[in-house]
Amino acid sequence: MNLIFIFKCLAIELLFSDFRRKKIRSFERAQVLLAWHEEHSDWVGQSVKLNADCMIHAALEEDRERLAMLYSYGYRLGTDTDRRINKDYLKRIKLFKARASPVYKSVVFETSKDMYKDDPLKKCFEYARQARINAAKIQDFTREYMDIAKRCEEFAKGLLDRCTTKHEVQTLLQTRSYKGHMDANFNIAILDGHKEFVAHEKFQQLLHKKWGQRDRLQISDGAPGYNIFWSEMAPISKAVHILKQVKNDI
Repeated sequence: MNLIFIFKCLAIELLFSDFRRKKIRSFERAQVLLAWHEEHSDWVGQSVKLNADCMIHAALEEDRERLAMLYSYGYRLGTDTDRRINKDYLKRIKLFKARASPVYKSVVFETSKDMYKDDPLKKCFEYARQARINAAKIQDFTREYMDIAKRCEEFAKGLLDRCTTKHEVQTLLQTRSYKGHMDANFNIAILDGHKEFVAHEKFQQLLHKKWGQRDRLQISDGAPGYNIFWSEMAPISKAVHILKQVKNDI
C-alpha cells in the first residue's frame, strides 16, 4: 500500500477524530506527526498548506491550539485560488467563514511581524463589510453571510468591552492604513457603517472628546462659542469634518 496514502490517513485521524475525545494526547501526537513530516517531506511529499481542510475545520471549530500549531508549521488560509471553490458557493462560504474567524485572526496577529497589516480589529471590520457586500450580491446565501458579519461585529465590540481605560480604547482604535495615518480603525468604524461598534459607550466617549466636546471656544471676533457633539451635527457637517480629519492625518 502507498506509504503517502497511509500517512495522510493517519494524519486525518489524528487531526480530527482524536481531538474531540482525547484532545491533549492527540494534540501532542499531532505535533510529533507534523514535525516528522517536515523532516521527511522529501520522502513523503509536500503537503498543501494553503486552505488545507485541517486548517479550515480548526478555524470553524474555533480550536485555538490546533490553529496555532498548524500555523507554526506554515499552514495558512488565503484567498480563493481553486476554480472548483470559486464555482461552489458552499465551499466559498466555508472558506470565507474560516478566514473571518476571530480565533484565526487572533492567532495570525500573535505571530505576525506586521501588527498594522494583521490588526484583528481592522480585519474584523474588513470581513464584516465584505460579508455584507456578499450578502447583497449572493442572495441565496444572505443569511449565512449576515451571520458572519454579525460575528465579526460582536468580536469587535468584545475587544472594546475589554478596554478599561481611555488609553486602551485609543490604542485599540489606532492602526496604520497608510504612512503617517494612525487613526484607521477609528475612521473605518464610522465610514464603513459599523453602527453598533460606533454606538458603544466607550467609542462614544472618545468620539465626543475627539470631535465634539462642548468646550468653550474663542472665535476670531472675540465672541465666545461652543463646539457641538457629533450626534448633533448635520450630515453635511459630519462629512466635511471626516474629510478634514483624514487630511490632517496625511
